[in-house]
Amino acid sequence: MRPLNLTESMPAHIAIHQVTKWPLWMLAFSFYTSVIPFKDAIHLITIGTIGMMILAMMTRVSLGHTGRTLSTPNYISVAFALVLVAAITRSILPLIIGPHFAWQISALLWLVAFLLFLIYCTPILTRRRVDGRRG
Repeated sequence: MRPLNLTESMPAHIAIHQVTKWPLWMLAFSFYTSVIPFKDAIHLITIGTIGMMILAMMTRVSLGHTGRTLSTPNYISVAFALVLVAAITRSILPLIIGPHFAWQISALLWLVAFLLFLIYCTPILTRRRVDGRRG
């Protein structure tokens, strides 16, 4: 399998717009209906959108500031998917099953996503730059 290339920005650009659009719609609907609680819509934005942006920026900065090419292994894509699933789990699953169980599943997914980031980026951040420059 070919590694994910972070410089192929058009699909990522479209994905960012899609990921940030539907939490805002859910937030808007929470004002007009009692089916979608406001707190769940806010968690979708904070856990999903902000969590994805944090993971994306940490990955990009870890690679760029250590002189590496902007390509990642496929399991980093899995980390992004886990953050998205964690956000959906935290926001929508409490409406279907018990909220505490949904929160625990969401927290576990979030933890695994950032653990994958740590597994990938810890060696990068604890070694010298690959281009030989200071920093």
